Amino acid sequence: MKTQIYPDCTVEFADTGQGKPVVLLHAFPLSRVMWRTQVDAVSGICRLITPDLRGFGGTSPFDGPPSVERMADDIQALLDKLKIQEPVAVGGLSMGGYVALAFARKYADRLRGLILADTRAEADTADGRANRDQMINFARMHTAADVIEQMLPNMVRTKPVTTSRRC
Repeated sequence: MKTQIYPDCTVEFADTGQGKPVVLLHAFPLSRVMWRTQVDAVSGICRLITPDLRGFGGTSPFDGPPSVERMADDIQALLDKLKIQEPVAVGGLSMGGYVALAFARKYADRLRGLILADTRAEADTADGRANRDQMINFARMHTAADVIEQMLPNMVRTKPVTTSRRC
């Protein structure tokens, strides 16, 4: 589904199941599709909302510098558009966790629970920020497949890890 949350932003999202609302936020550079298995597994016990974050999937790009705070505002606006008034559980993986934390800081009254996976609360180091900016620039000029190929060596170990055992 798609809905317009601001004059300059249309969000693509899935809204499945019934019950207490849970919002799942995807990792960089993926989309809501990464949650397909989880949606299939738990949509019978809760209402799952899985949006594409701004600049990803079918959601509008940023009109200025990207920020997790703006993405958190987008989630708040989407909940308002869906007329969800009760507190929600928000979960995020990696970059989605950054957005979930920003949502928790800005909209604590809308939060019922927080799920954080493979993420952190502290800001990126200068090197981390530079690497992320480099990847964003690469993604602007290449296909999603190129981005995944570029990131894959850092995400998947191909050589066995050796450890020494001491008793």
